[in-house]
Amino acid sequence: MTKRICLLAGFHSKGQVADYVVYYAKHLAVFADVYYLADCAMAPQELAKLAPYTKGAWGFRHKKYDFGSWQELIFKIGWDKLAEYDECLFTNDSVLAPLFDLAPFMQKGSASPADAWAMNSFEQDYMGSFFFVLKQKVLQSDVFRQFFLSVQPQPEVGDVIRKYEKALPGMLRSGGFSYAAAFTEGDKSVFNDWKFFIRQGFPLLKLQVFNRPRLYADREWLPDWEAFLTAHTGYPLELVYDYFSSVGISAVGFHSLGFKFKSIWWAFNRWRRKFFRFHFRHHIIIVVFGWTLYDDDRESSSFPVPHL
Repeated sequence: MTKRICLLAGFHSKGQVADYVVYYAKHLAVFADVYYLADCAMAPQELAKLAPYTKGAWGFRHKKYDFGSWQELIFKIGWDKLAEYDECLFTNDSVLAPLFDLAPFMQKGSASPADAWAMNSFEQDYMGSFFFVLKQKVLQSDVFRQFFLSVQPQPEVGDVIRKYEKALPGMLRSGGFSYAAAFTEGDKSVFNDWKFFIRQGFPLLKLQVFNRPRLYADREWLPDWEAFLTAHTGYPLELVYDYFSSVGISAVGFHSLGFKFKSIWWAFNRWRRKFFRFHFRHHIIIVVFGWTLYDDDRESSSFPVPHL
């Protein structure tokens, strides 16, 4: 039987452990020893919500985002104890999960010859850091220790992505380790194409689908989110409502006539950009009849992430 540990990173603007996080921890605890640490102050009564499903839970401001929470958990657990596990799952509370049973993914990952795997990859050599697994060979390596010892406070989340999330595959290659991803969907985005991923059985829904209003224009149709989740998953809607309430999002707003009219316009523009797009302001993008003729912002990679 695979011995796993799970490091669950958290954050809440009001220092709360929302119900969806407790639900996630409960399901993670089925196949791993779960440890939680939030990059914000947490009152004891909030952390107590996680007690039935975690081996330890803490919350304090360290300004190192998720990678810092994982680093602090490693310090608390100890390098030697961590290396005793067959696998370590790194995840965070930026997702509604699980939408589907995680067991098949964990079993497939354990059976894979890959030394590490993530739930998804992006179009470059770039694995989603909201759910990835490192196996014992990696956990016992010097490159792993050096990587997490290097984590420092960062001013913006973009700096974390650039310095740590995007650096994960390079760290693995430098140690001679192999890696893969369960979902390798090219240009598809777990944020904008959230319905596509759910239809494919993707077990996680990023909260940014709902909590970034300035990016609503790029999302797949949102007004029917409740009906869609009910039809395609067994995820409890009350957990979504509870999250909305805790961060000040109006669930009713997605059903308003104004939002629906905006959604129709956004959907038209998404279709238009897919086939015809000319952008010259900050960088150059030219798309004609669905073919990208030029995009000077697109990164290329010699190391595409293999499929798990």
